[in-house]
Amino acid sequence: MSGPDFTQHIASVCPSERQNFRVTLVDYLTMQFPGVDSGAHMTTANNAIALAQKDIVTTFVKHKTAPK
Repeated sequence: MSGPDFTQHIASVCPSERQNFRVTLVDYLTMQFPGVDSGAHMTTANNAIALAQKDIVTTFVKHKTAPK
Protein backbone atom coordinates (compact mmCIF):
# COMPACT_ATOMS: atom_id res chain seq x y z
CA MET A 1 0.00 0.00 0.00
CA SER A 2 1.38 3.39 -0.91
CA GLY A 3 1.78 6.25 1.56
CA PRO A 4 -1.12 8.25 0.09
CA ASP A 5 -3.34 5.15 0.06
CA PHE A 6 -2.47 4.44 3.69
CA THR A 7 -3.19 8.07 4.61
CA GLN A 8 -6.61 7.84 3.01
CA HIS A 9 -7.26 4.50 4.69
CA ILE A 10 -6.31 5.80 8.15
CA ALA A 11 -8.52 8.86 7.69
CA SER A 12 -11.54 6.67 6.92
CA VAL A 13 -11.26 3.97 9.60
CA CYS A 14 -12.66 3.99 13.10
CA PRO A 15 -14.86 7.10 12.83
CA SER A 16 -16.79 6.25 16.00
CA GLU A 17 -13.60 5.74 18.02
CA ARG A 18 -12.21 9.01 16.71
CA GLN A 19 -15.45 10.79 17.66
CA ASN A 20 -15.47 9.19 21.12
CA PHE A 21 -11.89 10.35 21.68
CA ARG A 22 -12.78 13.86 20.46
CA VAL A 23 -15.74 14.11 22.85
CA THR A 24 -13.72 12.77 25.78
CA LEU A 25 -10.84 15.16 25.11
CA VAL A 26 -13.16 18.15 24.78
CA ASP A 27 -14.86 17.18 28.06
CA TYR A 28 -11.49 16.89 29.77
CA LEU A 29 -10.29 20.23 28.42
CA THR A 30 -13.55 21.87 29.51
CA MET A 31 -13.02 20.59 33.06
CA GLN A 32 -9.39 21.71 33.12
CA PHE A 33 -9.97 25.08 31.45
CA PRO A 34 -13.61 26.07 32.02
CA GLY A 35 -13.06 29.69 30.99
CA VAL A 36 -11.88 28.80 27.49
CA ASP A 37 -14.37 28.83 24.62
CA SER A 38 -15.62 25.35 23.68
CA GLY A 39 -14.67 26.02 20.06
CA ALA A 40 -11.05 26.32 21.12
CA HIS A 41 -11.28 22.96 22.88
CA MET A 42 -12.75 21.41 19.72
CA THR A 43 -9.91 22.86 17.68
CA THR A 44 -7.37 21.42 20.13
CA ALA A 45 -9.03 18.00 19.97
CA ASN A 46 -9.14 18.04 16.17
CA ASN A 47 -5.48 19.07 16.02
CA ALA A 48 -4.54 16.24 18.40
CA ILE A 49 -6.34 13.72 16.19
CA ALA A 50 -4.73 15.11 13.04
CA LEU A 51 -1.25 14.95 14.62
CA ALA A 52 -1.83 11.37 15.76
CA GLN A 53 -2.89 10.38 12.24
CA LYS A 54 0.16 12.13 10.82
CA ASP A 55 2.45 10.24 13.22
CA ILE A 56 0.86 6.93 12.26
CA VAL A 57 1.32 7.61 8.54
CA THR A 58 4.90 8.87 9.01
CA THR A 59 5.81 5.74 10.96
CA PHE A 60 4.22 3.52 8.29
CA VAL A 61 6.07 5.27 5.45
CA LYS A 62 9.42 5.17 7.30
CA HIS A 63 8.95 1.50 8.16
CA LYS A 64 8.00 0.69 4.58
CA THR A 65 11.06 2.44 3.14
CA ALA A 66 13.53 1.22 5.78
CA PRO A 67 16.28 -1.01 4.43
CA LYS A 68 15.78 -4.66 5.22
